[in-house]
Amino acid sequence: MKIKVSINTPKIVLLIALLLYALSQQSWGGLISGTIMWRILFLGCVVFGITAFFKLVKTPSLYMVMSVAMIAVVLLFNNQNLSNGSNGYELVFCEIVLFSISAYRGDYWIKSSLKLMLMLGVFYALMTLLSFSSKGFYDLIIYPFISSINDTSHMGLSAYYSNGFTAHYSFNGMYVAMGVCIAMGSLVPLSGCQNVRKKLLKVIFVVLMFLVLLLTNKRAHILFTGAGAFLAYYFYNSNTPTKRITKIMALIIGVLLAAYFLSYFMPDAFEFLRRFEESANGEGGISNGRYIVWGIATAFASGNKMFGTGWWSFYRYFGAHVHNIYLQLYVETGLIGTTIFILFFFNAYVKNIVLIKEIRREKVFLSENAEKHLIISLIYQTFFLLYGITGTCLYEIPTLVPYIIFATITEHYWYLNKKGVCRL
Repeated sequence: MKIKVSINTPKIVLLIALLLYALSQQSWGGLISGTIMWRILFLGCVVFGITAFFKLVKTPSLYMVMSVAMIAVVLLFNNQNLSNGSNGYELVFCEIVLFSISAYRGDYWIKSSLKLMLMLGVFYALMTLLSFSSKGFYDLIIYPFISSINDTSHMGLSAYYSNGFTAHYSFNGMYVAMGVCIAMGSLVPLSGCQNVRKKLLKVIFVVLMFLVLLLTNKRAHILFTGAGAFLAYYFYNSNTPTKRITKIMALIIGVLLAAYFLSYFMPDAFEFLRRFEESANGEGGISNGRYIVWGIATAFASGNKMFGTGWWSFYRYFGAHVHNIYLQLYVETGLIGTTIFILFFFNAYVKNIVLIKEIRREKVFLSENAEKHLIISLIYQTFFLLYGITGTCLYEIPTLVPYIIFATITEHYWYLNKKGVCRL
């Protein structure tokens, strides 16, 4: 019996290894040997780099140029990680961007990567739900395991269940938010008949996932994922522009009513709202001291407006990120580096919106899965770009890797549309 192995199989394996590494940070990833993982990531970087090089030479595109420019900014703009002997982040950044360049014209990787990301998102959500349901489960099973391979404290920065199967509730929020974004894509109806029971199960699944996201107590993750969902719903109804406002208002009312009743049965789900009040009354204000950090960052950038102070220099100097990726880009890479990254963000986001609108208005015809994939991509991209205002998502591997994956999905369908490749 002959076993057929596609030429793309090794690439999928390397991508899966990268996703497993990225989505296990501050969790079970500590079980994997750092040396072995570094070699696997380096191998992926080489393989994707060679493939990307030949594609760039043979058929260059604006997307490729922007991607290469981002790599150049990270590596060549006075990188302080490399100067201090650290290269883990840079290796992952180069690998995922090189993968994007090499793979956006094909679709062999989309299904497997989305399935894996959803499975991991559901896993972290399940662990969070189990922790919430039983403190004993957390104390006897989760905490001993996580604390043995990560630097953590029992309570972290929030209630124990908010950490879930991670050492910090911020990472748990990242993983669950990603799972919620992908789960919401299941609500996009495919062609053909679907029974009511199947649709109901999908709705229940999404509701449960979002409920777990509430339990993470991460304000930005909850609000920005919700914003992405509403925005996606708005553009999804581009084919009925006169009715979509009514639909959105009805959806908002439904969500508010559901939240009102839920607050009586599960008040812990709205702990993130109490955190707003606590922050407002604290010394750092509603921003948890971010305004102060932003002021320091602005002063730190003085005199280096064109090329900045160097990639990761603020973190190396102050021991913390700016908690605003746009300001940190300006501080560390100047106007030139910031412009390159903003153009990449803008390119992916606008193309995604345009494609959804054109598909819904039946001006563009792609595969039936394209609609679902683009909705998921829009939700996550919205989450990422909004989270960047108050967070560190560009500098966190668990959010960077999924973002580039979704930007690549957008570029894939944009490429198919421009080439007139219709897969109905």
